[in-house]
Amino acid sequence: MNKINLLGRLGNDPEVRYMPNGNAVANFSMATTKRWTVKDTNEKKEKTEWHTVKAFGKMGEIIAQHVKKGDQLVIEGSLEYKEWEKDGVKRYATDIVASEFHFVGSKREPGNQNESSRNANHQVEQGNDFDGSKIPF
Repeated sequence: MNKINLLGRLGNDPEVRYMPNGNAVANFSMATTKRWTVKDTNEKKEKTEWHTVKAFGKMGEIIAQHVKKGDQLVIEGSLEYKEWEKDGVKRYATDIVASEFHFVGSKREPGNQNESSRNANHQVEQGNDFDGSKIPF
């Protein structure tokens, strides 16, 4: 089973591109932060991890329309590993391919958005024929 759930804040505004077949792809970074206290010293610690997220089709368009840098979002999806070679050096990346998302909150001032659209939950079915390796970017 390849499943991941993240609750985090967007590190940038989603960028939407369109594949040759017309399907949308929204790309954005997302930060998740773990906080804990060291028992012996009572020192508070924090570690932030950055994730690259891709959302396809209508879901990508909805995210790009309603979510901006700093907004909080829950993403459910799967991990996708990529490997390529550039200038003789092997490179690796791990992306999250979203299959579902939930609006959680915003850092923006209240009243700047339609709250009914902000609190909506969205699930988008992805076809079994999706092949992420054919994305031209």
